[in-house]
Amino acid sequence: MTVSCFVDRITEGIAAVMLTDGENEFTASLPAWALRGAREGDWLRLSFEPDPGKKNENIAAIDSLVKELRG
Repeated sequence: MTVSCFVDRITEGIAAVMLTDGENEFTASLPAWALRGAREGDWLRLSFEPDPGKKNENIAAIDSLVKELRG
């Protein structure tokens, strides 16, 4: 999924952005470094996609911790 993103302001390393998919709008705070050089007033495309590899890493880490706690 890709949404348009308007950089409203950047304060102390935190960017306030307005995101829209054409029908819905919401505001999010992102670290300014994630904007890859964008500045206040710029429009960006922001993509979201599942990361099954990361999910599997987390499941494995949790399983390992549970085994460790059980002794």
